[in-house]
Amino acid sequence: MRIVALIFLSLVLLGCQSSSKQVTDTQHLNEIEGNYLPENRIIFAVPGEDKVTFLGLHDGNDAIEAGSMLYMADAGLVGLIAQVATHAAVIDSARDSKLAEAQSSANKSIQSLISATEKWKLSTLVGDSDIFAAEIDNSIQFKPTFFSDPQKKVLSMKSVIAVPSSLSEAKTSKDVIVYQNLISVFDHQLLPDDFHLDTDIERLELQMKRLLSLSLHIAKQELTGEYRQETQPKHYTYIVNNGLQQSVYRGYPVDEKCGYTVIRDLRSWLIAVPIDKEKSTSECFGSTAAFAQ
Repeated sequence: MRIVALIFLSLVLLGCQSSSKQVTDTQHLNEIEGNYLPENRIIFAVPGEDKVTFLGLHDGNDAIEAGSMLYMADAGLVGLIAQVATHAAVIDSARDSKLAEAQSSANKSIQSLISATEKWKLSTLVGDSDIFAAEIDNSIQFKPTFFSDPQKKVLSMKSVIAVPSSLSEAKTSKDVIVYQNLISVFDHQLLPDDFHLDTDIERLELQMKRLLSLSLHIAKQELTGEYRQETQPKHYTYIVNNGLQQSVYRGYPVDEKCGYTVIRDLRSWLIAVPIDKEKSTSECFGSTAAFAQ
């Protein structure tokens, strides 16, 4: 019994040390397939405070020197498990500290953007919408986070969506999440003569509105079953420049919208890849989410 208790404690320690990852590490969960939501149940709301979250991009490198640790051979199985758990917890703590320092440094590089948007409300950016509310009970959770590279040339947004069981007809226990996913939307890279994201705050606001509009469209299409595949899709390789580095995604297209190709990658995340800037017009996004011409 003592061994079981210590093993459980070790797992808890490991879990706690790795739980400080950013929201962008969201795992895909789908228990509503075959029971997609009708359009009249598609209402998104922001959990928590109705405000904009802006973060600087960094490379996410959490590699550290693991170091060495002398394990006591005469400690027995129980003692060995405890020693291994302690060593792992120390390593994870060091990784978390390194990531926190990297995030802090990245945020400083885009402080002008953070300061300019810290009092903005998401509900104001979304504007009039039949599928979004700042706060409402029994709704789909929608939590977006905006990102910028250190040079402030590329705006991107990652949104976590989560569907409570109360909205689904899927047979499951009460008060659980039956669908969860990550939606990533990347804006077109600014050209040298376009200056930077903080050069024109009004333009920045319009860009943010556009990403929100596209992300909500993707979420609605996904949850109503518009992206379901009847046959095995063909996968392609997509390259996206987020301003800091180029990311390679392997997936298949599910939608075309306003100059973007929406793909589902190997982790089932939904990613809007910018393809044709000329198609990102006011008519496509609507006047409140149009690109600043």
